[in-house]
Amino acid sequence: MVGVHLDLDALRVVEVNRGRIVRWSVVPYPAGQALGTKEFPAFLKARLGDFDSMLRHTAIWVVGPIPSLQMRFLTLPRTRPRQLSNLVYWTFRKEIPFDAAQTTFDYDAEGGDPAATGSAKKTDVTAYTVAQADVAALTDAFEQAGFHVDGLLLPSFAMRNLFRNHPAGLHATEAVMALYVGDDSSAIMFLKGRNVVSHRLFKTGLGVMLDAVRDRHPDWDARTAFQAICAAYGAGAADPERDSIREVVQPPFGRLIQQVERSLSAYLVGRDENIKAIFVAGALAGMPPLVAELGSRLGVKSRPLD
Repeated sequence: MVGVHLDLDALRVVEVNRGRIVRWSVVPYPAGQALGTKEFPAFLKARLGDFDSMLRHTAIWVVGPIPSLQMRFLTLPRTRPRQLSNLVYWTFRKEIPFDAAQTTFDYDAEGGDPAATGSAKKTDVTAYTVAQADVAALTDAFEQAGFHVDGLLLPSFAMRNLFRNHPAGLHATEAVMALYVGDDSSAIMFLKGRNVVSHRLFKTGLGVMLDAVRDRHPDWDARTAFQAICAAYGAGAADPERDSIREVVQPPFGRLIQQVERSLSAYLVGRDENIKAIFVAGALAGMPPLVAELGSRLGVKSRPLD
């Protein structure tokens, strides 16, 4: 299987065989050749050339931007499996109306809180919708490059699957947080062992920080702004330009922290427990000072999710 991540600044490709990483590649986007440009399929075809012979005979799964994503974590009464789909569909649609002809809807059952017993046990699901136009924008770029996409994976689901398959160090009685910071939205989940006990999407992401930097530097595109933020929070001696970037990033980063704080407070209502740690994934994971500040502000041990 080959996984392709259309990240903010680069194309990231990983080949997996029997659960092990065989090869991987990171290729920065050339100027003017990001997703959505007419030049992108040619760039994609050229950069996937090293994997070409194998790509013709294996599954390709893609993680990419889906601005229309809507998600809800639903706790529902127990019901028969054949009735669950209708219950999830109409419960979700009551909260978030959508045009079924132009929208893809799906859900996945979660493990639930292992501490719940007897009548307290419910059926927990994560349900979501995405606009079919967003799906087509991703798959069409690969089709134009000569590659068939077998499936799209939402970043927070990829993060959840990682914990499900590799729960080392996680215990069923201890809760941890996992935060994925995307471009225009972020996802936060609370886990106990392999089980997701809460999952939320909020519309604040790295994009608000990029916009703040671009307001200061109108001639920069999103990729340049992202690289400037990475440089400002990376290793190296302080200088006025780095200090300037940090100054404009702090207010929108503070708003992101507020969203996480609200999610944490809502989760802890009625629960007598502490959060053991927060794992950070996505572009923010590559900025250790921000990961550390997030943990410090929340009072929770924080670390990037490798």
